[in-house]
Amino acid sequence: MRLQQEGAEGEGPPVVVEETGSPCNSGPAKEKCTSDLAALHPTGGWGPSGGRRRFLVTTTGDQISVYDTIEKAAELLAPIESAQEAVLLTAGQVTYGFVACGEPNVVQSPEGWMVLLDEIVMSCGPHVEPYRTLLVTPAGAITTVEKIDVQKPYGAGCPGRRPEGLYPCRPCDSADPLGRFFAAAAHLEAASVVSFERLSAELRTLGAPAALIHRALASGEDEVRHARMTSKMARRFGAESRPVEVAPAVARSALQIALENATEGCVRETYAALVAHWQATAATDGAIKCMMQLIAQDETRHAALAWDVAAWLEPLLSTAERELVENARQRTIAKLRAELSVEPTSELKTAAGMPDAVAAIALLDALDTTFLAAA
Repeated sequence: MRLQQEGAEGEGPPVVVEETGSPCNSGPAKEKCTSDLAALHPTGGWGPSGGRRRFLVTTTGDQISVYDTIEKAAELLAPIESAQEAVLLTAGQVTYGFVACGEPNVVQSPEGWMVLLDEIVMSCGPHVEPYRTLLVTPAGAITTVEKIDVQKPYGAGCPGRRPEGLYPCRPCDSADPLGRFFAAAAHLEAASVVSFERLSAELRTLGAPAALIHRALASGEDEVRHARMTSKMARRFGAESRPVEVAPAVARSALQIALENATEGCVRETYAALVAHWQATAATDGAIKCMMQLIAQDETRHAALAWDVAAWLEPLLSTAERELVENARQRTIAKLRAELSVEPTSELKTAAGMPDAVAAIALLDALDTTFLAAA
């Protein structure tokens, strides 16, 4: 059996990705089988949209069989007994980009294999990054365990806990980088209201302590105030924030809640709190400095809530699920580090007090080597 993919840009002979056994090794027409296999160029297959298509090929004696759909491949491979087979099937679920294959991105669970997908979809304006975890059952069925559609802010320091199903918005039309920055921040602050409303409801459903539920509700109220302040600041620089649109909420498991909390709360919100404190000290614009002093205090409480929610959820998860959450957190740290390599504009560094790329990465590293890494 071999896994093949089409040649570059769909031209030329398919490329053999992996192969097991000896093709055309028996049968009276071995030479013809070998020749036909070399000339094989199926039109079907699966894989990233706009990327190279893949398909499985087997030979029985000198007979060639092509499996050019996920369904056919799953039927052939079932039962799915390895991480490699699970990743092979999930390759067809990526819109554009790649499957993050191999440890620590594939975890076995009692239900099958959980595969973390990593894909980047280019759009007008900011990037949209769907983070997904797929469950591949032994029978080859594929279901989505987690999906968070999020919009990158203008600068990784923009505060806000992004909810699942957040639709991307067009960037504002302001020519002022400060206006664009605070319009994006206002959009994310408003989206965070939805996140905390959902979190409080989900914690209540799971039977969490009343104190955690109350803190989630209070955090949502903080975000209402933050959205109002940052919207006003955006208007000061000639910009208007876009309305927030979020897909309807669906019931989620403790694992799904823990995954979002780990990435959006324990990593991004914790880092954003640290940056807010930096801005509260470094901003040269008096109004921005005053605003960030208030936001920094609130965001610090929100970050603490994320870690407390993570600690409360942990006993509800299996060993494999806890490993998956930790892997997602570590991957988010790596993503954030890459985002921070982009240098802010001079206006953001001076008036808004945003750290430059070197300082921003140093701040993340300081967190990563202390409680982020020790969690």
